[in-house]
Amino acid sequence: MQKFVERTGVGLSASDPRLASGLIEAVQGNSDPLRNLSRRNTQALINSDLELFKSVLSVVRDEYCRALLRWVKNLAALDEVLICGGTSEFVRKELTQHFLHESIPIVWNGGVVLPKPLNTQGLGDRLADVWASHISYVRMLDENFSYERKEKLVPDSYQSPPVRNSTPPKEVWEKNGFLTMHPGV
Repeated sequence: MQKFVERTGVGLSASDPRLASGLIEAVQGNSDPLRNLSRRNTQALINSDLELFKSVLSVVRDEYCRALLRWVKNLAALDEVLICGGTSEFVRKELTQHFLHESIPIVWNGGVVLPKPLNTQGLGDRLADVWASHISYVRMLDENFSYERKEKLVPDSYQSPPVRNSTPPKEVWEKNGFLTMHPGV
């Protein structure tokens, strides 16, 4: 993102929360988010920025992908790759082509599908690795403490709990299937 910001030279900020999702959407064929990044006030100038953004995006993406593939080639021999995280969507097409050409199977996001009710911010695959780590950790705790779940970790009807200003009593945690901290931990 930083290289994109530097090369456009129109006052964008790498910390703009719209930038990452805009770049990924543009790569997937939707350039409207890039158009919305323009600070210009006329349609002609906005279109000019959009063309600049598209051309810079193409160059930056190509450079990033080449650097990434150079790095991958320096790894040990691969018989399978697991690719996850938001940046992977940025170069998904190129990575897919490369690994297909090398006859190396790809597992995108570890096969993890983020439950739709948890995708409250529209981050989708960008949360797959975090979600998988969380679920793996909870399962490890369940196994280590010999805890047997009576309900799924994430029920189909999941809704975010209401925000409370106080910590619920131990019974509430246990009733809802959460592990409580052991004394002194």
